[in-house]
Amino acid sequence: MFRTIHVDQLRPGMRVQRLNGPWLKHPFWRGSFIASERDIERLRASAVESVDIDTRHGVDVDPLAR
Repeated sequence: MFRTIHVDQLRPGMRVQRLNGPWLKHPFWRGSFIASERDIERLRASAVESVDIDTRHGVDVDPLAR
């Protein structure tokens, strides 16, 4: 299942399926990957505000943090 989350909710191990923002203004050549600490830092420093995650193939958002 895909879920749209703010980049501040992104955690290591989440499967990023799509970056929601200007594709010319983010530091990634790929749109789908398993997020690492470094990826998250780079996303937070970019113009991307939200991402779509695939909860079937990675970590989901903590239900208590919603």
